[in-house]
Amino acid sequence: MYYGDRNRRPDPFDPKLPALLRPLERYLASKYDGDPVVHANVISGLDWNELHALYTCPVEPCGSDPASSIVRAAAARAGVSPAEMVRPWVDGEWRAWEHRVDWALLEWFFKPMVAMVAEEWRQTPFVVNLGNGISWNMQLAPRAAEWCVSTYGRCCILKQNGHGSSVTGSYNTLWRKYAGQVMTGWEGGHLVYWQDPAASGQTLKESLGAGVSFICYQRQIFKDPGRYPMPAGYSYREQAAALLANYKRIR
Repeated sequence: MYYGDRNRRPDPFDPKLPALLRPLERYLASKYDGDPVVHANVISGLDWNELHALYTCPVEPCGSDPASSIVRAAAARAGVSPAEMVRPWVDGEWRAWEHRVDWALLEWFFKPMVAMVAEEWRQTPFVVNLGNGISWNMQLAPRAAEWCVSTYGRCCILKQNGHGSSVTGSYNTLWRKYAGQVMTGWEGGHLVYWQDPAASGQTLKESLGAGVSFICYQRQIFKDPGRYPMPAGYSYREQAAALLANYKRIR
C-alpha cells in the first residue's frame, strides 16, 4: 500500500487506508474532541499535507505522467492502464475531468478520509488542505470544497496550501464563494509571496478582502523580519483585526 520508488508514501487509493487510520483518530477524539483548546482537526492530504502529489518530482515522473507512481497506483485500483487514468473522464454526476486520476483522488481518497474523521470527531471542526490535484489544473479543489461544505457545513474549514495558484486566480473565486458560510484560510506566509513587499501587500489585501479568517506563515518570516518585512499598512495587529472581522461574519 505504498507508492513512490524513492520516497515510499501510503497509497491514497488503497481502500483500507481510512480503516487503518481510524483507531488513531478514535483515540485522539476520545481525548480531545470538544476540548475548547482544540479549535480544529487538520486532515492530512498527500504531499506537504496538500491534496496533490508532487513530492517525487523531479527525481521520478510525477503529476499526470502515466509513468508516475501516483497514477500507477490509481490505475491498479481501477484495474486499467496508467494511460487510461490520465485520459478525459466523465463521472457519474456528468462532470467532465481533464484526467480521470483527479476524480479518483476525490472519490477514493478525499471523501473517505473526510467522512472517517467526521465520524470520529463529532464536536470539533476539521480543516481540509485543498491542493491542485494530480494534474495541477484546478479542477479538484472547487469540487472537493463544494462536496465538503454541502455535506458538513461549518464543520468543514477550507484551507489553500502552497503557492500553486495566484490569489487573483481560482482560489480567490473559491474564497469569495464561501465567504460568510465557512472558515477559509490561506498560506499567505509562504516565502514565495514575501520576495517583494509590494506584491505581498497586494496578496494580503486581496485575501483579506475575499473573507479569509486565518493566514498561515512560514517561520522564516518571523525569524528574519529584515529579509521578509511586513508590507506597509499590514502589521500583525491590523491583520488580526481584519481576520477577526471576517470570522465574525461567519458566526
